[in-house]
Amino acid sequence: MNNTFTINVLTPGQRKARYGEANKAIFFLLPLIIWGGLAYSLYAGVYVPTCQQIIRQQDTLRELDLELTQISALQTKLENQQALCLAASAERIDWSSKLISISLLIPEDIWITKILFAEEKSTDKPPVLEIYGQTVSRSNRESLDKIAIFIEEMNRNDSFCQDFSPLEFVYSQLQSEHKNIVDFKLSSLARTDRADGGNKQ
Repeated sequence: MNNTFTINVLTPGQRKARYGEANKAIFFLLPLIIWGGLAYSLYAGVYVPTCQQIIRQQDTLRELDLELTQISALQTKLENQQALCLAASAERIDWSSKLISISLLIPEDIWITKILFAEEKSTDKPPVLEIYGQTVSRSNRESLDKIAIFIEEMNRNDSFCQDFSPLEFVYSQLQSEHKNIVDFKLSSLARTDRADGGNKQ
């Protein structure tokens, strides 16, 4: 078997030409490699962390916006509750001062047997205050005079007038078993302008 091979021997001119072509390729590719490395370094070192930071900031802003929305809803709820409390406080009657006024202004021969305060839910009428009492008198005229004095004193009392319209006489009646005892009833309407201090007429 014959093995043959060929050896190509380059002449100096050919080798120089080949080296020149290789150097040109290296000089052309080397800047591309360098610039590609720099671009990747900038991408990996600056662009990617910056994008990640921007994403984290956007997530933080969304969380803050959600918290602000919740805070705004709570604030609105608290304002509504405060308005309800103020309205309820304005309409509330201070019964302690009213009872003290009655006890101080009632004449000696008159005593209160019952006090009712009722509000009709189905109508727009203001709540009604009803005062039931008794008086000991020798005559019906004398009992009426005592009741009139009590009504007059109550209607001049600032604490009472702040929440109620003038007290009015409803009826008086002699008891059948005790001729010197007179039952009576007085009534008044709660003022609808109590939130303004009862200044409307």
